[in-house]
Amino acid sequence: MDESVATKEVHSINEQLMVTAHIFGNKNLPPEKGDKEQIEKADKSGRIKQSPTSDEVFRAEDETRVIKPPQDLQMLARASLLSSRLFKSIDIMAKNVVGLGFQVIDTLTIQERRNVDDKTAKEIKEQKKNLENFLENANDENTFDGLMRLEKTDEETVGNGYLEVIRDNSDEITNLNHIPGRTVRLARLRGPGKERDAENIKDEEIVFLQVRGTRKRWFIPFGSDLIIDPIKGIEIEGDTTREDMATELIHFKLEHPSDDFYGIPRWTPAIPSITGNRLSDIRNIKFMENDATPRIAILISGGNLDPSSIESIEKFIDLQGRGVENASRVMVLQTERKMVGPQAGDAPKIDLVPLTIGIQDDASFLKYRAANNDEIKEVFGLSDLFYGMSRDINRAAAAVAKQVTNEQEFEPERKRIVHKLKHILLPELPFDTDLVTIKFGSPLINDLASLADGISKASAAGGLTPHDIREMAGREPYPRTPEYDWADYPMPIAQLFIPIGLFGTTDDVDDMPARQPENRQPKEKPEESPGEETEDDEEEDDDEQEKTLGPMGLAIKNMRNFRKNQENMMKRLIKETIKEMNKE
Repeated sequence: MDESVATKEVHSINEQLMVTAHIFGNKNLPPEKGDKEQIEKADKSGRIKQSPTSDEVFRAEDETRVIKPPQDLQMLARASLLSSRLFKSIDIMAKNVVGLGFQVIDTLTIQERRNVDDKTAKEIKEQKKNLENFLENANDENTFDGLMRLEKTDEETVGNGYLEVIRDNSDEITNLNHIPGRTVRLARLRGPGKERDAENIKDEEIVFLQVRGTRKRWFIPFGSDLIIDPIKGIEIEGDTTREDMATELIHFKLEHPSDDFYGIPRWTPAIPSITGNRLSDIRNIKFMENDATPRIAILISGGNLDPSSIESIEKFIDLQGRGVENASRVMVLQTERKMVGPQAGDAPKIDLVPLTIGIQDDASFLKYRAANNDEIKEVFGLSDLFYGMSRDINRAAAAVAKQVTNEQEFEPERKRIVHKLKHILLPELPFDTDLVTIKFGSPLINDLASLADGISKASAAGGLTPHDIREMAGREPYPRTPEYDWADYPMPIAQLFIPIGLFGTTDDVDDMPARQPENRQPKEKPEESPGEETEDDEEEDDDEQEKTLGPMGLAIKNMRNFRKNQENMMKRLIKETIKEMNKE
């Protein structure tokens, strides 16, 4: 794209953001901690005065170092308060991607789980315990999923989110903090007494600057070996303590090809719709506050308005006709006879005339606002169900809509965030994490009754193992010990081989004696046609077959006995799983 065209587009977007901020009326916003002033009024040129965290302050700080974002991040943060649909969409994304809890799971495949040895199983258990303990205590004020939800909210609002990583004097990671995305800018590193080539910036030469009010703070990228002053932002030469060094930031962003450094919020194309919704809100409010048209007028024909009526009209319009409290107002007009005496004619006639025909009794721009809301919803890829609007949708269609949204919008975001944490943060922790990873919770697609019915049918057909069922329910797998080997096989197969000892202790299986046929009293056999086989013959054949097969004969017999209990066992397993899900 031509640079001039791209620059014009950026200016256009920023102008729209400034319009929305001006429309919003930032004087109503409460002052934020550390901020000197708020956006309060526009100057004569129409430009809005910026708060201390705006791009102007960053440029004034060091114009040669700070990399300007394609959009004013402060305005993006303000604009998110302009639209209830936008505000809710951001919250839905953050909550369903990383805000539904988390768990630590192993990274083994199904086949690797079946063949895992005791040493590896013990190592997995130890790594899980260490990682869970770290994540649960990484922040004193928030849970780990709560911390990630703040980061994801920043990502969806301004396109960029940050986690601060704190190390102790032993260089081990101890804490994680959330840094507001709107307060941070990327900057070029400049060492003491020397300039860097601005056109040839290496990744390790990018640092971060945070400005909140009059306070400045510099950070380095996570994993960087740079040592810089947290106040001045320049490299430190010589020995220094951890307290005098800038801490590290993990930068999460919504990638877009229009910018190499910053992320772009996904709702940027819907800025005109957000502004339009705000304007329509203001118009409706102004209409209710300033509408001076009375609902009806009392007209008297056959006479003239007296001076007092004219004065009443002017007073009504100026003082009494506006505001919500005067919605049921009525204007009374008085007249005088045109003629008096015997030829005066009929008396003045009184008519009640409505004056609101063609004037909106309901809110204006309802269809326009609905179209704008749909556009905002579409840029996030969310279905109506997440906004609490069913629109007469049935259960099956609702499940499909939730599944599509989860697969196309939420799950890719989870994988991106988990991948970054897995390959950047976890390897730097002071304990091994090569066998475990983080898994964020996902919304429940089906209700528990439908889930139980589906699991029961799939399990009875041999399509699921007990481990599969627990994984679907988001629960920990059964212990990786010999007595639980059956959990890696479908229930019909497990029920067949458990009685003959193929799972657990199998030392005596080969020595099991063949089952001898039961002693039966002789029975009188009825006369039978040649070639016809009786029930007694079938039983004797079965007994003979069991005697010949040895242990496998016992398996056949036991399968008959356990077949009738199969359904009950499955129900107990499903009931246990659902009970654990409900505890969550």
